Amino acid sequence: MSSISDSVSITDSDESVNLVDLFEINEINKIKMSSPKLTYETGIKTIPRYGAEEKELMSFLKTCEYVLNNIVETFKPLVLEGILAKLTGKASQVTRFKNIDSYEELKEVLVENFGVQQTVGQIQLELAACMQLANEGIKVYYEKLEALCFQLIEALLLEDTKKAEEAVINKMIKRQALTVFVAGLREPYHVLVKSHNKNTLREAYQAALEAEKTMIAQEHNKKLFINKNNGAKSSVKCFKCNKIGHKSFQCYNKNVSAGRSNNQGDVNRKTSTNERDNKTKIVCNYCKKVGHVMADCYKIKNKNKQLNGNNNGNNGSGPSGAGSVTVN
Repeated sequence: MSSISDSVSITDSDESVNLVDLFEINEINKIKMSSPKLTYETGIKTIPRYGAEEKELMSFLKTCEYVLNNIVETFKPLVLEGILAKLTGKASQVTRFKNIDSYEELKEVLVENFGVQQTVGQIQLELAACMQLANEGIKVYYEKLEALCFQLIEALLLEDTKKAEEAVINKMIKRQALTVFVAGLREPYHVLVKSHNKNTLREAYQAALEAEKTMIAQEHNKKLFINKNNGAKSSVKCFKCNKIGHKSFQCYNKNVSAGRSNNQGDVNRKTSTNERDNKTKIVCNYCKKVGHVMADCYKIKNKNKQLNGNNNGNNGSGPSGAGSVTVN
């Protein structure tokens, strides 16, 4: 009987031990599952240095919050000291003589001194008025607009916005940025991108970039074509006027005949001018007019013609050639 009872007691004892072991294992697993993802050393290495740069403040604060949310509570004062040690330049000077006992106090000091200086409303107005300048490429315009979006998101999140609203803010601003980007594009990019009806800012940017590349290629080809034509024209010579740039059938100088040089044309023009000058010096002794002699005087010729006609009408009566003018 004793042996049976002993065996039973031993069996009961083993089952109780096993139950205790199982309970302890479960508790250990729970502790492991709830344990932080970061050790103190890893957390401190994760935090970057910060030297009062406005555009880096939001990234620095988010990294600090990530480390503090994933480390043991007892290590948080040490992590805060580590964060203060990571501050350099103006950020270190501002916080050096302040009694900072919590991360919230540190964040308030940094935001007050190095946060976005413009208000949310001012940045929104600047974003709405953003346009592509005349000498501005698509890439530069996109980066300018993107920087304003980041400033606006940062300004909104620094106003103690809940993390649950961060995704909503992001989506809202990106939708606004898409509308502003398309509306602010110069022609012909505005019409081209708008006709594609893109759904995201990135897609609209890619479409505008492709349109710009096409336009640049077309302008380059046009310049090559013009230069090629100018080069071809420079090798063409006119045989009428000896000038370069056109052929003889395209020559505007109609006074020069084919096959004659420009110099010959000049000689001919000079000769005709001299003849006109000489004519102005000749005076008719009969009519006293300039430009001809008596042998060519039309008045003498007309008078003689009339006299000869009268003589023929009188059947030769009277002296022949009476009253006629004789030119020696």
